[in-house]
Amino acid sequence: MNQRFHSLRLACLACILLPLLAAVGCSAFIDPTATPEPPTPVPSATPTLTATASPTATLSPSPTATPTDTPPPTSTPVPLHVSVRIAPQVIVQGRTARIDVFSNHPAALLWRMGEAEGVLGSDDGLRHVGFVGVSPIAEEGEQALSLVARSEQGQEITLETALQITAGDYGFEHVVFSEATEKLLAPEVTQPELERLDGVYGGASADHLLCGGAFDWPWEGTITSYFGTRRQYGDAFRSFHSGIDVDGVDGDPIAAPAAGTVVLAEELQVRGGAVIIDHGLGVMSGYYHLSRINVEVGDHLERGDVLGLMGATGLVTGSHLHWELRVGNVPVSPVEWVERDLTAPPEERQ
Repeated sequence: MNQRFHSLRLACLACILLPLLAAVGCSAFIDPTATPEPPTPVPSATPTLTATASPTATLSPSPTATPTDTPPPTSTPVPLHVSVRIAPQVIVQGRTARIDVFSNHPAALLWRMGEAEGVLGSDDGLRHVGFVGVSPIAEEGEQALSLVARSEQGQEITLETALQITAGDYGFEHVVFSEATEKLLAPEVTQPELERLDGVYGGASADHLLCGGAFDWPWEGTITSYFGTRRQYGDAFRSFHSGIDVDGVDGDPIAAPAAGTVVLAEELQVRGGAVIIDHGLGVMSGYYHLSRINVEVGDHLERGDVLGLMGATGLVTGSHLHWELRVGNVPVSPVEWVERDLTAPPEERQ
């Protein structure tokens, strides 16, 4: 299938008890009936060394001898540093940029661009990855991009950079519906559905990517309408095509192009049978106009699992699959995710 493609984180006072010496005492016995004898000189006794009444060592240590806990010497924390790679920095409208950040301390990272923001995922707190989607109708020129890093010790730094956005080569379509079908374009019909989808896509998981490798096609068919095409819907309003339309017939099996978790599986008025898969880190894909839905919210899908069958439900002119992909709730080209392995680290990407 031919597609056009544009490329893009740790004494006790030693109480020495001196031995207490025991005092030794002596006395003499005199018989009162005995004849006195001349006194015999008695040699004076050599004083016996006795223990003096010096104070006995007690167990109460003197205040100055009390052991104290000396805090370890403090050291200045190593500042938080990060290095950043963004690819590409010159990016076409409707494409995806990958951000790789490397930090010297475990940290949390997030990005902001305009009113959009998202988090970067990490396995170890040191190497981080995130994705920024650029709208197919984004203003051309330089777009400021901020990266905020916050370490576990509370250090925070903000880096300012920019993406250079260039025009995409998008065509124009005038889509005509029957009178009955065109009534589905009324704001009271379209607006609640848009708000419903915006809530789902806006609640994308910040967990790591559940998928690896380039995406597969959910259905191998002819593309009848390309992503980003500017559209005039009858006489009602102009917009752009937020996905691609792939031709097929009712009942053709639609498969998950990559692993993820089902976050929507229901009938919508404009988009008919709808399934949305969350692939992690703000990357989500949608499948519309299905004639049958085979999955439920919360189901984990592996690459190739059939999520439903192609159909012609909702606002359509015939049986086909509308497949779209959003990054941070911004519609981007699904084809790019098929043709490029955006999940691979920069050193592994060709």
